[in-house]
Amino acid sequence: MDDRVTVLTPAEGESWSAFLRRIRGTKDDVIVVLSAVHDEELLASEHDRAALLSLLQSVSSRVRLVTRSRDLVAMAREKGIRVFDHLDDVRRLLAGHPQLSTIIRTLSPALWRQQLRSKLQAIGVLSLPKVRVWVLIAVSIILFGFVIFRLLPSADITVTPRNDTVSQTANIFLVQSGALVDLPDRVRSLELKPIVIRLHRSMTFDQVSREFIGQNARAIMTVHNESSERYTLRSGSRLQNQAGMVFRTQEPIFVDPDQTVHVEAVADPEDVYGEIVGERGNVPGGVRWDFPGLRPETQRLVYAINAEPASGGVSEYRTVLNQRDVEL
Repeated sequence: MDDRVTVLTPAEGESWSAFLRRIRGTKDDVIVVLSAVHDEELLASEHDRAALLSLLQSVSSRVRLVTRSRDLVAMAREKGIRVFDHLDDVRRLLAGHPQLSTIIRTLSPALWRQQLRSKLQAIGVLSLPKVRVWVLIAVSIILFGFVIFRLLPSADITVTPRNDTVSQTANIFLVQSGALVDLPDRVRSLELKPIVIRLHRSMTFDQVSREFIGQNARAIMTVHNESSERYTLRSGSRLQNQAGMVFRTQEPIFVDPDQTVHVEAVADPEDVYGEIVGERGNVPGGVRWDFPGLRPETQRLVYAINAEPASGGVSEYRTVLNQRDVEL
């Protein structure tokens, strides 16, 4: 075997791209050795397998492949790569090479472990007489039994209490004060005494409702209809903005497709969150208002915008204790 021949095998954790760079950087004859683990990785990755076979084909004049995978052997031979797949051929090819034992162990780990076991048995490392084994087992069982039955004594004590039922019956007459009842002396009586109880209960109400007594804001809404249908909305239809304030139209609305209609709207005393609107209803101009009563897809086409700011809203309220405030 020529010592100038380089034997390459993928290192543990080395990527295939790094292994291919090592092959390219070798100028002498190269023997590429693949273990069963590397064969499975190449068969699972078409990209890495194609890259390796392409590189070996380009330098096939000075490279030989050693693998036990029949699929890789067939693919390599189709590309003209010299392949060795038998251990006897590998031994003849690498006779005298310092890495021969390492390569044999890589290609056939089971065979290497069997040879190692044979050598250890030959030198007496693994040879243990059966008599010694049985003696060791018997001594262990005896010691275990001695510890359990002699050194760790135990006893089960059961305590059962005695159940006796004692019955005592007595008749007692309850006699109201001032009653005239002729009872025998053997009859026990107990005088009734009235007990007067006075209850005092205090309740603290931490929440008192507010009643709106201010003025609701008013605004002129411009209703837009960007749909292809004519919409008719009755008086009192709700208009809601993103802040939760609600305005109601004061007259019916008839709006044709691609048309606009002006209508007066008045704010509700409270928004959708139960807060008083009042002065907050004086919104600036250019606010978009949706009709919550319409379908979501229709709300994008039929909506209103107040071109001018709303006015007239005054925040004024008084506190009133309602039934819901005193409910526990």
